[in-house]
Amino acid sequence: MKKIILIFTLLVLTLYSSANSSEVVCKVYDVKCKMKKFTGDTKEFQKNKWEKAGKKLKNSIGNNK
Repeated sequence: MKKIILIFTLLVLTLYSSANSSEVVCKVYDVKCKMKKFTGDTKEFQKNKWEKAGKKLKNSIGNNK
C-alpha cells in the first residue's frame, strides 16, 4: 500500500513539474518554432549585454569626473 502511494505521488509530481516548465520545446523538424526560439534567445542575450555595457559606460564616465 505504501509503495502504491509513493509511486502515485511521484507520478503526480513528475507530471505537474513538466507542465509548469517555461522553456519552449520544439519538435525535430519544426523550423518556425526553432527560429522563433533562437531569435528570442538572441534578443534576450543582446539586451543583457547592452545593459551591462551601459552600466560600464556610466561608471567610467562617473569615475572620470
